[in-house]
Amino acid sequence: MDKFAAMRVFVGIADAGNLSAAGRQLGFSLTSVSRQLIALEEVLGTTLVERTTRHLSLTEADLLYYERAKQILEEVAEAERGLTAQRGVASGRLRITVAASDGGADTRVGDWSKCPA
Repeated sequence: MDKFAAMRVFVGIADAGNLSAAGRQLGFSLTSVSRQLIALEEVLGTTLVERTTRHLSLTEADLLYYERAKQILEEVAEAERGLTAQRGVASGRLRITVAASDGGADTRVGDWSKCPA
């Protein structure tokens, strides 16, 4: 199980208020959301979301896990953004003009984003 993915699903469920809405927002099927939640609950040895047919709720302990999981996911995203920024990945169009053999100018335009890093 990918614990970060399962944490994202749990945070999505808590934010959305139900499994179906979380699945739509995350781009997962209801079955996938439910399976990831169950797997996370099994790993943690607790029920994170109290579920009924019409309602779900978080206990006080679950809210603490939610807040910490959300913070961890935000820190991971920030670390990834920082790494990308440090690499200084170039993007955009590159225009090069060189003298042609007949004395004129030859301009080439390329898409820099398609160049290998």
